[in-house]
Amino acid sequence: MAQTLRQQARRQVKEATATRKRTWAEREDELGRTAVDVVAAIAARDRAERAAAESIASMMMLRVSLTEVGERCGLPLKEVTRLKRCYLDSSESGSPAASMVGVDRMPHLDSVTNDRQRP
Repeated sequence: MAQTLRQQARRQVKEATATRKRTWAEREDELGRTAVDVVAAIAARDRAERAAAESIASMMMLRVSLTEVGERCGLPLKEVTRLKRCYLDSSESGSPAASMVGVDRMPHLDSVTNDRQRP
């Protein structure tokens, strides 16, 4: 009888362990899929932001101030500045985007920018 109880106990422990391992494996699979979704979303966001920064650079080449870029796109100046700083200011010095660094600081644009920022 003692042997039967021990066998039953072993079976019960084995079943509990199998259930726990199965639950853990399912959780790991779900976490893996979710991690892929996170990385894919971040990559898509980065591509979209890089495209937006390139468009900002194109507008700046037309001598449009960052303030006006924001107004035309319905974006806060802070966001336009962030995109420029993150993607254009950090570009290699030989790239067209990097040559635009400081365009919004051109003297003839400062008066336009300052006029627009006043209430």
